[in-house]
Amino acid sequence: MTLDDYRAQMDEIDNKLVRLLEERMDVSCDIARYKNAENIPVFDPVREQYKLYAVADKTGNPLYKDHMKRIFETIMGQSKALQEELHI
Repeated sequence: MTLDDYRAQMDEIDNKLVRLLEERMDVSCDIARYKNAENIPVFDPVREQYKLYAVADKTGNPLYKDHMKRIFETIMGQSKALQEELHI
């Protein structure tokens, strides 16, 4: 394979990730509405830690575990920021 082939493969994966992350953000908006209606705080540190450990546990390659946790910390941080915007 050439570098262009690898980059095309990466672009295809990135396109899929964008669609999945957008779907995740849609659900995050639904969660924000629910939390707002039920007067539940946006941040749940116990849930977040559970999710981060679950992500690491599901990561097959040990080399990727810490990286995957950091990626999901960022994803969840953006979800919390969106929920804060919607939590009025």
